[in-house]
Amino acid sequence: MMHLRITLFLLLCLLQLRTMAQDKIEVTWSSVFETDIIDRFETNYLGSDDQGAFVVFHNMQPGSFRVDQTVQFCKIDAKGEITLQKDLVVMYDKRQAVYMNTFNLKGNIYLFTSYWDKPSRTKYIWANKIDHEGNMDLKSIQLASYTAAPDNDPPDVVLSISDDSSSLILREYLTFKIFDHHLSE
Repeated sequence: MMHLRITLFLLLCLLQLRTMAQDKIEVTWSSVFETDIIDRFETNYLGSDDQGAFVVFHNMQPGSFRVDQTVQFCKIDAKGEITLQKDLVVMYDKRQAVYMNTFNLKGNIYLFTSYWDKPSRTKYIWANKIDHEGNMDLKSIQLASYTAAPDNDPPDVVLSISDDSSSLILREYLTFKIFDHHLSE
C-alpha cells in the first residue's frame, strides 16, 4: 500500500513539472464595445470568413425568458472591433415573430423563429437564411406547424443541430423532424 502511495505521489510530481514546462499562452482582449441591445444578452457564434467572425446577439432575461425580440447580427474583426451590425426582424400578420435560435448548418446561417396564432391555436416554426453580411432572406421557410387542443398551451418546440452541423433536429414532445443543411426534410 505504501509503494502505491509513493508511486502516485511521484507521478503527480512529474505531471506537475510537465505542465509547468509548457509554453505560456498570450491572450489579447478586444476593446470594450457596446451594442444597441440593452439588458442582458446572449451571443451565438456562427462562424467566420477572412474578414472576421459572425455572431448574433439577442436580449434575454434569466431563465431564458426573452425580454424583447431584439436580435442583432454582428461581424467582429481580428482586433475585436464590431465592423457590422444589422437588426434581424421577422414579422407575421403585422406582429414580430419570437426568436428561437440561430445556427450555422454547413456554412448556411439560419435565423429560427416561431409564431403563436392564438385564434387558430397553431404554432408555426420558420427559418430565414442569413448571408455573411447579415442580409436576411425575407422569404421564410416554414418548417412545421403544431395545433394545440382547446385547453392546452402552445406546444414547446426545441431546436438542436447534429455534432457535425449537417442536420437540424426539431422536437415537439415526442415528435421529431430532421432537416439537412439546406432545410430539406
